[in-house]
Amino acid sequence: MRTGADDHLTSTEAARLLGVSAATIKRWSDEGVITTVRTPGGHRRFRRSDVSIAAERLFTRTGGSDLAELLLSRRSVLEIQAQLLSERGRLGSWAAVAEACVPVLSAMASRGRTGELPYLATRIARRILEQAISRCADEMPVRSEAPRVLVAAVDDEVAGVDLALICLCLRASSWTAWPAGTCSAPEIASFVSSGAADVVVAVASVARSRAVLDAAVAALLPACSRMGARVVLAGNGPWPSPASPAIPARTTRELQAWIDAAEQPGPNGSTP
Repeated sequence: MRTGADDHLTSTEAARLLGVSAATIKRWSDEGVITTVRTPGGHRRFRRSDVSIAAERLFTRTGGSDLAELLLSRRSVLEIQAQLLSERGRLGSWAAVAEACVPVLSAMASRGRTGELPYLATRIARRILEQAISRCADEMPVRSEAPRVLVAAVDDEVAGVDLALICLCLRASSWTAWPAGTCSAPEIASFVSSGAADVVVAVASVARSRAVLDAAVAALLPACSRMGARVVLAGNGPWPSPASPAIPARTTRELQAWIDAAEQPGPNGSTP
């Protein structure tokens, strides 16, 4: 008879089942990619059911093509796009595909940091994935009345592929999405003040300090409030608490949940 403890795996055991390193499992745990429980002593444990769900969701599944290896072998953008389209059919939504790409990017970055891979190899791989994602997004129709979204990084550590994944989720809902690269908060506020955007998705990495991000939000909110635009805070940066008028959406899952909620008509029949 199995006990409750038997249904919980260590980082090493979960990593073995998913075909990744224990370090990658711990990083996915920190990033919320896979659900973690803690023992009374503070050690990580993973439910077998959660690991099974992750195995179905991630590109690193046994018997399937490993997206990281396809990217690192510098396959064509069209071939990577075909892989993404295949995953869309398997996973059921572009938000799920975006979520599955996150650990792939994380694993490649880790291999670059440890010197297992040349930094330039990981940079090229990210660029190929960014182009493939952008092709998928560009082929989706946009509703004429859909919200117009500016997707901008507020620090240089945010990669273009991170913005592309966010745009993919937005375009999947037929919203207009513009990836703007790295911008200062005043630049974003000026763009919103011109009436050009209904939503701003600001993206930050852990490299930015809380004080810097507090200042960025403080600079964005007045212009957005004045123009009736919403501010969504994405990425792993130390953004202000949920008490802020801005909307937290650190993961693609949270972003998609907000998009789905925003698609519901408000009291006056409009959407953000």
